[in-house]
Amino acid sequence: MNALQNPEQERKKMGELFEYHEEMPASWLKKYKSRQMKSKISDSMMWFLRPSPNSREGKRILKANSRLFEFLERLDDFEYAIEPVENTLFEAVPGDVNRQGIGFSANPAADMLEMDLYFFPCDYSEDETKSFPPNYIRVPVALFGSEHLDFAEKLLRKHFAQKKRGRKTVLIPFSPECTVELTGYFMDHYAETEKKCLKAVQNQAEEVQLNCDRFLDFVRTAGKA
Repeated sequence: MNALQNPEQERKKMGELFEYHEEMPASWLKKYKSRQMKSKISDSMMWFLRPSPNSREGKRILKANSRLFEFLERLDDFEYAIEPVENTLFEAVPGDVNRQGIGFSANPAADMLEMDLYFFPCDYSEDETKSFPPNYIRVPVALFGSEHLDFAEKLLRKHFAQKKRGRKTVLIPFSPECTVELTGYFMDHYAETEKKCLKAVQNQAEEVQLNCDRFLDFVRTAGKA
């Protein structure tokens, strides 16, 4: 009998796996079917410095993220990652850490799904004269009601996918329909980044062009004393 067939070793293996997962409320587990989503949300790292998901405050956090959980039910066949953001929210991001730029979260105030500009600037700079803390940038871009979730799903499946694994890329959304893909250490090469971004927003609505201007201003000034 090999190790894979040994029941005792299998139980030990499963115990080690669940050791790093929080016990979730029975009502929450019953409500959702996606095994991938349940596994990612119950990961202990999602609750670091947060109250237990079984506490009153933890259940409030789960409820605040319900729009995201409902959306992720559609994606059990697709690879993505989850990161904790702010005090109570979770962000769905691409599964490849080298693919950043777009995230999806719940917007509890609007009771809708939100698409965000989400990335870590420090991952896209190698200029030692700049100071980038290991923090994320998160800016709301668009809200999706229940009637628009098919469109949101198409965006996620299209934009989260990384054509070449290991390639450092970021896809910046100026609107759901207008994005620009930047590669490598784009934070260090303003002129090239500006050219690509301005080309992407040509003939776009004024608000989209303003979003581009705000992003370029951030690239130009971020990390400087």
